[in-house]
Amino acid sequence: VHLANKHDWADPKGTDRAERLAVEAMLDALAGSTKPFVIANGLSDIVAGRPVLESDASPAVGPDADRGGSENLALDAVSRGIRSLAVRFAPSVHGRGDWGFVNFLTAAARENG
Repeated sequence: VHLANKHDWADPKGTDRAERLAVEAMLDALAGSTKPFVIANGLSDIVAGRPVLESDASPAVGPDADRGGSENLALDAVSRGIRSLAVRFAPSVHGRGDWGFVNFLTAAARENG
């Protein structure tokens, strides 16, 4: 399960390169094993103007894309005997309706004090 991301806002290209290198190294280690690889990603910037669907592909493809195109890199690893899954986290949303992850945190805080 790959949850990490460098988040260096001063060097976004370096962050993207580091992400791709990390995912490539993990996929190389898993190649041919049929072991699963789970990669976390976000929902923002996938589509504009409508809710994101599970079937929407990430537009980030290739080493120069956001996060080095790591989600697509992982999903394409099936050809190397790696069962991959992308888990996409909703962005934090505050305001009317409070949907997304923040709503769950708020509810948990209210319930547990």
